[in-house]
Amino acid sequence: MEHTYEVSIDGHVLTLVALDGQEINPIVVDSVMVHPGERVDFEVTFDQVPDRYWMRSRTIREHVGFDEEADGIIKGTKAIIAYNTATSQGDPATSRKVCSESDVCRVFGCPFPAYPAGDGRQCIHLNDATSTRSQKYLNRKFGIQDDYENVDERFLNFAFVIGSSVKARRLITPRAPLYQDDFSNYTVECTDSLCGYGCKCTHIQELPHKTTVQIVFLSYEPFMTVGAKYLAHHVPHFHGHNFAVMAVGYPPYNETTGQWLGMNPTITCDPETSWRCENPFWTGALPELNTVNPPIKDTVVIPARGYVVVRFKTNNPGYWLLRNQRELPYEEGMAMIFNEAEQKHPKLPKDFPKCYDY
Repeated sequence: MEHTYEVSIDGHVLTLVALDGQEINPIVVDSVMVHPGERVDFEVTFDQVPDRYWMRSRTIREHVGFDEEADGIIKGTKAIIAYNTATSQGDPATSRKVCSESDVCRVFGCPFPAYPAGDGRQCIHLNDATSTRSQKYLNRKFGIQDDYENVDERFLNFAFVIGSSVKARRLITPRAPLYQDDFSNYTVECTDSLCGYGCKCTHIQELPHKTTVQIVFLSYEPFMTVGAKYLAHHVPHFHGHNFAVMAVGYPPYNETTGQWLGMNPTITCDPETSWRCENPFWTGALPELNTVNPPIKDTVVIPARGYVVVRFKTNNPGYWLLRNQRELPYEEGMAMIFNEAEQKHPKLPKDFPKCYDY
């Protein structure tokens, strides 16, 4: 799947109750953006005039870049929601809500900070979602209250700095299963000499057992100047774990036009690898984290020029893929592998068939 779709039902509001299968406190919106790999549960109260209504799903592409140059390309699909007492037949005659400053449309899941002033649409962000789970449960499962000094922090830049890459590395997938005794002949090691300026390799990072890990996903491309027409948000999906979304940071933007004004200044790209932002760090103090009731997900949207902070505990030994759910960047190498608690990996059964290079 490549695109983001905005879902709505004419004449009705949606009450969001779960994200990626994890319950949240209800959020009432007019529409919800569903990104590749995400799952959204919502409830609808059918209390309008009994009739047939359009349920709409359309791409969010409305302009080229942020310069408000309309291109007229909005693709989507529709379904019919029919009250069981409706007497009309055929296609519904309903229409989308007309958004205005006096009757604002609430939109959940925007991958950008806000719509331009006067647009009539209000973004409801993931930062506004809260888990129904207790703080005690969330801390036990995800370490949401662990002190910063006691977490294993990793910065991962999903960007196009050398093509589709994570931390300036484009994944070459193993040519045989990693669980075999010696997989070195079936992978390409990410050596310093190979990856001095970014590379294509089998990008594997090791994770220790029973540790709270904090990943800072970001989408920074320092060489992209303000006003550039091409920006991209990314959608990492983690196999083997779900995680607590502690914070989402958006880039600064012009409130009148909606145009981005630069990268979020909370994170700085190190001078040595600045153009590819391979080793970023916090500029100053950490951003405020939700240590009370963060939502739980396994797929999350990184805003273009922004970041997402997530936490999880390493309690599931194995090799786990982290990949962009947008298909084209993934196929080009925007993915990596975590080797979690290698000493705890289950042993292969004796005489278990092995699959070598195919």
